[in-house]
Amino acid sequence: MKIKINDLTTRQLNWAVAKALGIEVKVERMGLWLQSDNHQLVGKLWSPATEWAQGGAIIESAIITLDYAPDTKLWSAQIWDTDGNERAWGVDPLPLIAAMRAFVMSKREATVTVPEHLL
Repeated sequence: MKIKINDLTTRQLNWAVAKALGIEVKVERMGLWLQSDNHQLVGKLWSPATEWAQGGAIIESAIITLDYAPDTKLWSAQIWDTDGNERAWGVDPLPLIAAMRAFVMSKREATVTVPEHLL
C-alpha cells in the first residue's frame, strides 16, 4: 500500500529509513531489528525516529536542519542542495520524526509502498 511519507506511523517510518539507507531489518511484533548494516548494530533495535543515537547520526550525515514553530507546536526539518534550495522536508510535533520524514523524502518520492505486515 502506498502511504505519504508525512502520514507514516513511527514503525513504518523506521522501516522506510532503513530502506532509504539500504539496511536490512527484520520486522517483529516488538520492533524492527537490524540484520545487516555498516554501523555495527546488527541484532539491535532499529528506531531512528525515536532514538537520538541513531536518528542524530542521520541528521548529522544528511545535514538536516530543524526549526521549531511555537505557534503550531511543530518541528520542521529540511535538507538543502548545494545551491541552497530546499530538497526535502518533513514536519511533526517531534523533531526526530520530522527529520526522518525529510530524510526519507530526500531519498524517495512523496509516497512509500509499505509492506502489508507494517499496515
